Amino acid sequence: MMLRQTRGRPCGNGRRELSRDPVVEEGTSSYIDDILVDEDIVKVNYVEQHLARYDLATKTPERVADGARVLGLRVWEQDGKLYWKRDNNVGEVPNRLTRRLVFSYCGKLLDHFPVYGWLRVAVVFVKRRVNYLTLS
Repeated sequence: MMLRQTRGRPCGNGRRELSRDPVVEEGTSSYIDDILVDEDIVKVNYVEQHLARYDLATKTPERVADGARVLGLRVWEQDGKLYWKRDNNVGEVPNRLTRRLVFSYCGKLLDHFPVYGWLRVAVVFVKRRVNYLTLS
């Protein structure tokens, strides 16, 4: 199951509050405003009540296997297994690239990875180089 925190009191991802209860901490994993709940360890309604004690509200829980989006990925269950895929299909790269297409591909590339690190720097370099080559 997955909980999404609502906007409201600034709280990061609630990680500090989740760690205040050992069972909740063991049965959850959070990233930004998504909290994944392992219901074999702790029930979603218990996590919701726990967060409410710290004035943190959540949206209606979603079962990940029912087609939820997690970190930009579409997740669904099929034949008892979970499958993940990106929604933005990059497709074939044409033989002739325009500056607009290069920038579009750079954006789609960064959309594929929730944590970029060095990739963001490389994409900025490519975009600057394309600008230099097309404007001179």
